[in-house]
Amino acid sequence: MKDIEESSIIICSIVRDAEKGLKKNIPVIKELCKHFRDYQIIVYENDSTDDTKTLLQKWMEEDKQHVVALLNNTDSIKTIPSSKSVNANPFFSRKRINKMASLRNHYMEYIGEHHLSADYLMVVDLDVAQLFLRPILTSFEKDVPDWDAVTAFGYSTSPTLKRRFHDTYALIEYGKENIPQTEQTIHDLASGMVRKLNNGKWFRVFSGFGGLTIYRFDKIEGLRYQVLENEDSRVEVRCEHASLYKQMADKGETKIYVNPKMVLKYQSVTLSLILNTIKRKIGLG
Repeated sequence: MKDIEESSIIICSIVRDAEKGLKKNIPVIKELCKHFRDYQIIVYENDSTDDTKTLLQKWMEEDKQHVVALLNNTDSIKTIPSSKSVNANPFFSRKRINKMASLRNHYMEYIGEHHLSADYLMVVDLDVAQLFLRPILTSFEKDVPDWDAVTAFGYSTSPTLKRRFHDTYALIEYGKENIPQTEQTIHDLASGMVRKLNNGKWFRVFSGFGGLTIYRFDKIEGLRYQVLENEDSRVEVRCEHASLYKQMADKGETKIYVNPKMVLKYQSVTLSLILNTIKRKIGLG
């Protein structure tokens, strides 16, 4: 692995109504970019009704050479469909993932059309509660496993106020890629992955995201997000991220890991979360 100071990176994201997350996370991305020789940032935004567009416009004006914000008002329909419009769990529905793949392909198309290249490509959800600089940098340390992609340990707080692995829909364990996902297996991984990562060792997976993934650019160059069937009535299709790993694997053996040190916070603990937990404990919820 090249030293990070000698490397270049492309950072991509999709956002909508992400004002709160952007205010906290843009400064982290700015600091991260200082560690690289060169960088390019591509953010695709659509139909925000808060201050998202203004924040992105300001960021782009501050760093015109490196930041591209694609601002759009083209599709105000919610990404997660109503339960009445689909037979599956709306979050795991073909309708939702079709849209997610289409949105994410905007930055992949931009990279291709503008012939951009780098050593690494990072995909990040800038609307999460908090990114942290130091955890991201641990993925570039000299003693880490050789990797083709490394995914984050994105965590949230469960109703019992315990830390859980948040993005288990995108997570497919290594060797289980041909087993259909179910609502139950996706749910069980939330606590199961926390236990598996407690030893601090990188955990090999077939697919993952966790709110942030760093790919070797040559492994992902030219790929596009697709929609993969899952063969379960409630989980109609795989998460859009899984389609990239499937294409990478079709080209040859891949080394994909969750880095337990690369943590990010999906949500903050709120008063309402605490109150709901107390209500459940005393039998009111």
